[in-house]
Amino acid sequence: MLKPRYVLIICGLILFFLVGLCLAVENNIGGSAKLAGKGFSQVADNLGILANPASFEHVKVKLSLSRSELYDIGVIYSYYEGAFHLLPNLRIGLIYESVQDQDKIDYSGYSQQLFALGLAYKANERLKLGINMNHNRIGLFKENIGEGYSYDFGILLGPFKINQSYTNLGLKAENLLASRKYKTNRVETPELIITFGGNIDIGDISCAVDITQDELRFGIEYQVINSLTLRAGLVNGQPTLGIGVLRSPLQIDYAYWLSEVGATHRVGSSIYF
Repeated sequence: MLKPRYVLIICGLILFFLVGLCLAVENNIGGSAKLAGKGFSQVADNLGILANPASFEHVKVKLSLSRSELYDIGVIYSYYEGAFHLLPNLRIGLIYESVQDQDKIDYSGYSQQLFALGLAYKANERLKLGINMNHNRIGLFKENIGEGYSYDFGILLGPFKINQSYTNLGLKAENLLASRKYKTNRVETPELIITFGGNIDIGDISCAVDITQDELRFGIEYQVINSLTLRAGLVNGQPTLGIGVLRSPLQIDYAYWLSEVGATHRVGSSIYF
């Protein structure tokens, strides 16, 4: 007879994939529902490879997914992330992200995919470095019309203890050495994006802020009990709310974002081993 823990893991795996395949909710920014609930402030925390290439969680294996419908217009967003430790101080991760127009009435045929390999190195308890190697594909009516390559680099510093609080600092540089070429021979060079972030933990409360050239993101998280977390944030003045429920090894996250183009939602799930 299977032990209760193994039954829970099996049920969690089943739910993990059902959430990804069956939920279609509105959204428009990549990544997990956990970071979405915190106003997409992400650089100075361990919120996944897409959030910061230097993200280095203590768990040996992590699987995450998100799947949603953008603004209820039939454009489906999918995000899958897997990460595991090759060595105690070396983490490898894989990302698959896609946006596809599946609207049966107003079908444009557009699709875009991202494949990424990420490596992170934990130099010591207060310094982590990471790099993502990205490959983009752009399609039209199921035909590949363009592709490109780029690199993302990240740094995580901390935690640093200040009185009764703990502080982390982060930096992420996106679109390094980026280039995208289409079948029409048109070549694009995506803009370099540099984000600075800070995070402070005071007891059960965590506050974070990200700053880029064009955006300011702020998020706050309150751990009510070990299995329940509440989140809120602002993305350029647009509010977000979120909730996370943890029943080890499974975590379910939900985020609500009142964006300029309408209310959007995100549901995600993660499994930790």
